[in-house]
Amino acid sequence: MILNLKKIKNPLLANFLYSISAQILSLMVNVIMILIVPKFMGVIDFSYWQLFLLYTAYIGFFHLGLNDGIYLKEGGKKRSEINLINISSQFKISLLFQLFVSLILLVITNFFQFSMDKNLVFLFTFILIPITNGSFFLMYLLQATNEIKRYVTSIFIEKFFFVGCIFILIINNIGEYEAYIFVFTLSKVVSFVYLIFNFRDLVFSKFGSLSFTLKLIRGNVTVGISLLFANLSGLFIMGYPRLVIESEWGIKTFGVISFSLIIVSFFLMFVNQIGLILFPHLRRINVDASKNIYTNLRRKLNIFLPIIFVIYVPLIVIMEMWLPQYKDSFKYIYLILPIVLYESKVNILYNTYLKVYRKEKQILVVNIFVLMFSIFSINIIVQYLESVTYVLLVLILSIALRSIILEIIVEKLLGLKKSKSIFTQNLVIMSFIIISMLYQSNYERFLIGVVSYAFYLFTIKFNNKLEE
Repeated sequence: MILNLKKIKNPLLANFLYSISAQILSLMVNVIMILIVPKFMGVIDFSYWQLFLLYTAYIGFFHLGLNDGIYLKEGGKKRSEINLINISSQFKISLLFQLFVSLILLVITNFFQFSMDKNLVFLFTFILIPITNGSFFLMYLLQATNEIKRYVTSIFIEKFFFVGCIFILIINNIGEYEAYIFVFTLSKVVSFVYLIFNFRDLVFSKFGSLSFTLKLIRGNVTVGISLLFANLSGLFIMGYPRLVIESEWGIKTFGVISFSLIIVSFFLMFVNQIGLILFPHLRRINVDASKNIYTNLRRKLNIFLPIIFVIYVPLIVIMEMWLPQYKDSFKYIYLILPIVLYESKVNILYNTYLKVYRKEKQILVVNIFVLMFSIFSINIIVQYLESVTYVLLVLILSIALRSIILEIIVEKLLGLKKSKSIFTQNLVIMSFIIISMLYQSNYERFLIGVVSYAFYLFTIKFNNKLEE
C-alpha cells in the first residue's frame, strides 16, 4: 500500500491514506491477538501475557509529557526548520532518564518476593521503558514535521515483524508467554532502530548546553503534561481494577477478567475508528454544522450501539466453541458489555468535541475525578466485600459516570438543550445488568438482550418526541 501511494500527488490525501493504512494494520494485528493467539496459549500463560501488556500500557508516564510538549511546540515545522542540537540534546537527556528509571525500578523489584514469572514480566517491561519512550519521541517528531510516510513505515515495520514472529510461534505450536513477550520486545527494538536510522542526523548531533537543554525540557514538560495525564488517567480507570484483581485474586482470575475485557475491546476497536475520521472533519466546519453533526451522530449511536445487547450471546456461543479453555471469561461478558456503549460515546463524541474546542483540561479533570472515585470504591469493596463481581460493577459505574459528566459538559459547550434520555437510557442499561445476573443460560440472556434493546429504542423514541 505504501508503494502504491507514491503515485498520489496530493500530499494531504497521501498522508490521510498512510494513516488509514496504519490503523487498518493495527486493527488486523489486534484481531489476531484476540482471536488467534489465545487458541495456542494456556490460561496462565495468557494471564501473564496480559499482565505484561497492562504494565507496558503505562510506560508512557515516564516521559513526563516531554514528547507531547515537543509535538505541540514543533508541530507544523519542516525538519530543516527544527533546531537539531536542541532537539537532539532533549532526546539524549530523555533517553538517559528512561534508562535511569528502568535501572531504579529493576533494583526496587529485587527487594520484593515476586514469583519468577512476575519478575520476568517486570524485567521486560523495564527494558521497554527507554525503547518505547525513545521511539515515541521520534515518532511524535515525525508527526510534528508532517513526515507521515516515515511515521507509518515505522508502525508497519513493527507490526509486520511482530505478526511474522507470532505466526512462526503458532506454526511451531509455542504457547509459552515468554516467547510472545520476547518477540513483542524485539519488534519494538527493530522499529526503534529504524527510527534512529531515519533521525541519525538528529540522534548523532552534538550535545548543546546542559542548563539550556534542561530549561527546554521543563518548558516542554509543562506544555505536555496535562495531555499526558488526561490520557493516562483515562487508561487507569480501566487498568486499576485489573491491577487490584491480579493483586487480590491471583493471576488466573486476572487472566479470566482480562479476556472478558479484550472481547469488549474487540467491539470498541471497530466503533472507535469513527472518532479518528471525525476529528479532522470537525476542525474544518463551523459551530452550527458541528452541532448538527453531534445531534445526528448521538441519535444514530443511541440506536445502533445497543444492538450489542442482542448479538453478544450468539458471538459468545461461537467463542465458547473456538476457545473452550476460556469459558470462565464468558460469564462476565454481560457485566462489562455496557463499556461498549459508554466508551464508544466518550471516544467518538465527547473526547473528540472537547479536543476540537481545545478543552483537554476538562477531560483531565473529569478523568481524575472518576479515577479517584473508582480507587476509593474498589478499595472499600476489596476490604469489606471481597468480590470480583462488585469490582467490575464499580468499573462500569465509573465509566458510566465519566460518560454522563462529559455528555453534560459537551452539550453545554455546544449550547444544546439538556438531553432527557440520560436517565432513562442508563436505567435500561443497569436493568439489563441486574436481570442478567439472575438468569444464567445463553437462551435467557439472549431474550433479556432483545427485550432490553427494544425498550432502549422505545425510550429513545419517547425522549425524542419530548425534545422536539
